[in-house]
Order: sequence, then C-alpha cells, then structure tokens
Amino acid sequence: MSKHKKNRQKRAISRAASDSNYIRTMIVLKWIKNNGCYQETGRQMGLHASRVWYWVKKMLHPTTFHPRDWGGDKRSLFSKEKTRKLHKLLLVLFRETPEADARLVHQFVCFLTKSEIGYSTVCRLLSQMGWTWRVPVHFQVLKYTTENMKRYMLYLLWVRQQDWSKLKFMDESHIVSRQLHKRRVLGLKNKRTYLKRRTLHDASASLTIMTSLDTVEPVVMTYRKESNTQWDFLEFVLYCISIDRLGSGDTLVIDNAAVHGGVASWRALLKLLTTYNVKLVYLPCYSPELNPCELVFNEVKRRIRSYRRSDKTILEEVVEATQSVNVKQMLSWYAHCIVPPKVLPDLNT
Repeated sequence: MSKHKKNRQKRAISRAASDSNYIRTMIVLKWIKNNGCYQETGRQMGLHASRVWYWVKKMLHPTTFHPRDWGGDKRSLFSKEKTRKLHKLLLVLFRETPEADARLVHQFVCFLTKSEIGYSTVCRLLSQMGWTWRVPVHFQVLKYTTENMKRYMLYLLWVRQQDWSKLKFMDESHIVSRQLHKRRVLGLKNKRTYLKRRTLHDASASLTIMTSLDTVEPVVMTYRKESNTQWDFLEFVLYCISIDRLGSGDTLVIDNAAVHGGVASWRALLKLLTTYNVKLVYLPCYSPELNPCELVFNEVKRRIRSYRRSDKTILEEVVEATQSVNVKQMLSWYAHCIVPPKVLPDLNT
C-alpha cells in the first residue's frame, strides 16, 4: 500500500471520528432541549430510544458509566489488585457462610464494588478462584466428638478380630412406592413420554433385614405397612431365631435407633438374646457406613427403580430385589464396612 493511500485512510478515519462525536453531541443537546425525553429525541434523530439513553449516559458521565469503550458495568473488569482483594473477601464469606446462595454472593460483590455488577461477572470471579456450585456432602458434627470417635476406633479394632460368619447386622428402611420409579425410559426425541401409575395413594412401608454370609440366603427380611415400632423389631429378632438364622455364638450388630432400645422392650430383648447366647453390639453414633444393611437397601431400591413393572406390587418387587442379593455381593459389602476405606472426611478448614 502506497504512502498517499495510507494518509487518505487516516484522514477518512479522523473525519468519521469527528462526525460521530458531533452526532453524539447533537443527541445530548436534543435530549436536553426535549426535557430529558428519550423517545422524542430518538424520533428526531432517527434512533431508538435505548441508543439515545446509552449515549446520553456515556457523554454526561464518561468516567462512571463504564470504564471501557464498549459494554457497561455488567462487563466491567477489575484491576489485578482489586480482583485479589475481592477473592480474599469472598473466601471470608464462604468460610463464614458455607451455604451462601447465588443471590447472596451477587449482593456481596455489589456491596464491595459499590456498583451493579452482573451475575456473569460474579461467575467469572468464582471461576478465577477455582470455585463452582457443587452438591454438598453432609456430615454430622456430633459424630466427630472425642468420645464418639474413641468409640468408633475401638469398634473398628474389635470388629476386625471377629469371625465374619458370626456377625449379623440388622436395620430398617422406609419404602415409599411412589418414589421408586424408573428415571429413564425410551421415547421419541423432543416428545414427552407418559407412563400410567397407580401408586400415588400407596401406603409407606418399613423393610427390616438381617444380613449374614449364608450361602443360600444372605438376607432375611420382613415387610410391614405403616408400622416400625420396638415391638416389631423384637418380633423380627424372634423370627430370625425361630428359623435358625440367629443362634448361639452369633453377634448381633445394630445401630442406635430408638426402636432398637425401647424402654418397654429392652429387658425382653436382652433376655431373649441371653437365652440363645447371642451377643448384642451397638454401632457408634451416626455411623451408617459401618452397617452393610445400608448397602443392601441401596441395591434393593436401585434394582426396583431399574426393573420395576406396573403389573407387580411393591411387595413383590421388594422380595425379588432382596432375593437377588448373593453371598459374593454380601462379602464385598462386609469388607467395605468392616474395613472402611476412609474414616474421616476431607474437610477444608
């Protein structure tokens, strides 16, 4: 490109810039003459009212409207020093308020910057910090008291020295029929798929199981509708003894649920277990990860959701899912609970 042609381009650009400045100045003057009416000014200048609003704010407040040539406060950038300070203050907020939601974080950043910051800017700040919205893992603070952790470790040392074939675990779980449906079915794209259900008014039930390493039937179960009392638990213990699934030399391990230690049935339970030479052991408080019954419940409910059929009752589905558990699965669940892979959660304190 020749030198004369470059000069002509520079002169054309400077004239265009001066013309645009002249037009913007005329917009402001017309707006003042029309007593601040954006619509009337837009009609006179042949522009949309929003364009008039933009350039009036831009020309009258060039330093506060937005710091860059294009965009506004919603896309404003902070200096490195200001960004570093915002990161530190946000970390303080997250430490003091772990359950802070998007609205609170947005309001907090707007308060710190004294301007209306867009939500996208807040998301960029969080991304720069390496933070994002996550599904939390809840844990009981009372579980990690000194006394309960001492009991927790003593239990782990004790249970590893036991004969696994003599360990019998018991627990209960609620069964709500209307919540145990398939989450995915085949259907046409961009079309809703409907399934007929008659489970809205089904009564909730309680599933009580006892686990063992028996090769024939590793899970013994009872199913009761809208009943889960201390007497139901005592009756189930008696049932397991009557069918020779719980006997002399066995150790019955249960959690600290109220139905396992009811005042009215406590003496009867102790007398029954003592009569048949069954040792009773309680798990540490808030420690479902030490009970393989929880893994059985997860497998039963997963299987019902995956293979449930409308022509079968929920009881039939529960029985089939429970009977599908084999001793190989039970052995792996025993190993997972007796020798847990992790005792304490990863806490960022």
